[in-house]
Amino acid sequence: MLNTDLHNPAIKEEHLMTKEGFIRNNHSICDGGDLPQELLSSISDCIQKDLISLKEDDEARERVGDGKKGGSDLEMDKERESNYQNEQDQIVWNTESLLQRKRWSSMKSSWKMLLKMPQNQSKSALP
Repeated sequence: MLNTDLHNPAIKEEHLMTKEGFIRNNHSICDGGDLPQELLSSISDCIQKDLISLKEDDEARERVGDGKKGGSDLEMDKERESNYQNEQDQIVWNTESLLQRKRWSSMKSSWKMLLKMPQNQSKSALP
């Protein structure tokens, strides 16, 4: 939460979490007790100094932006939406192909059974 608070450009400065707020939010999280204030303070300083980011997000920012951290969120959203749509289209195509193959396989089996029947049975089996 602190990482998002400190590094999201959409959050106004007056709403950013302070070190004191971070320490207060982590009150009683260690089996009902508090973690050492020095530890929480150090964690807060590290998060403030360096953005915690997934490798995939960094790579996406570099592809759509100028390589700076915090690239264009709108462009990243468009890329994610496009990737999602492409993946969804691929899933639909794969599913349709599978169903079509199953349908053909079923039809072939039915025709083979009909062709194996003696003449008098095959006529009665047809509508």
